[in-house]
Amino acid sequence: MTDPRPGPSRRSFRLVLGLLIALAAANAGYLAMKAWRGPEGMHRYTGDRQQARNDLFQRLIPDSGAIVFLGDSHLEHFPVAELFPQLPVVNRGVSASTIEDVTRRVRFSCGPAPALIVVHVGINDLFKERPVERVEADLAALLDTLRSAHPAAPILLDELLPTADRGMDPAVRRCNDAIQHQAKRTGAELLPLYAAFAQGDMIDPVLTYDGVHLNAEGYDRWAGLLAPVLSRYARTP
Repeated sequence: MTDPRPGPSRRSFRLVLGLLIALAAANAGYLAMKAWRGPEGMHRYTGDRQQARNDLFQRLIPDSGAIVFLGDSHLEHFPVAELFPQLPVVNRGVSASTIEDVTRRVRFSCGPAPALIVVHVGINDLFKERPVERVEADLAALLDTLRSAHPAAPILLDELLPTADRGMDPAVRRCNDAIQHQAKRTGAELLPLYAAFAQGDMIDPVLTYDGVHLNAEGYDRWAGLLAPVLSRYARTP
C-alpha cells in the first residue's frame, strides 16, 4: 500500500514555500507601514511651521530702509527679490498665516526703520470661516501694532484677491470693504487688487493654478501694479 504522506523532500519544499510567503507578507506590511508613516523617522516630527519661520526671521532682521512684505502664502510664493532686484525688498510671507499670525511676528519682521511695509493677509481667516467683523477687528489690531512699532513707516495695504469659489466671493468683497475702511482710518495706502484679478465674481483662471494661488502670469500682473508704488518708497543712498 502506498504511503499518502508527502516525502521528506516535498515537506521541505512546502515548509520553505510557507516561510517565503510569510516573509513576503511581513515585508509588504512593513512597506505599507513605512509609506503611511513617511520617510524613516519622519513620523516623530510634528513641529509648528509658523514657529519655525518665526525663529528664522528673528535671526534675519532686515536692515533699515527695507521694503518689507508681511502676509500669507500669496506673499511667501511671490518672488519679489527676483522681480524687483534693484529694490531692498524683504519677504516675510508665511503660508497659512492668519491676521493674528502676522501680528505676532511684527516686532522682529520689519527691522529698525522700514522704508515701506506691504501687508497682504486675510484670506486664511475666511477659509477658517471667521466672520468678516472679526477679520476687520484683527486687521485693525495688526495696523495699530504696526503703527506703534514703526510710527514713521508708510504702510501699503493690499485688497484680497478673488478665488475660484463663487460662494466665497461675497465675504471677500466685504473684507475688501473693511480693508479700504482700515486704510482710511490709519492713513495706509491701498493697493486695489481685486478688480485687476477678477473675472466676474471669480479669479481669472489664466492667473491661477489652483483657484487661490497665483501662477507666473498672476504674479507678473501683481508686480506691474506694485512697481510704481514701490519705486516711490525706495530709499536711494
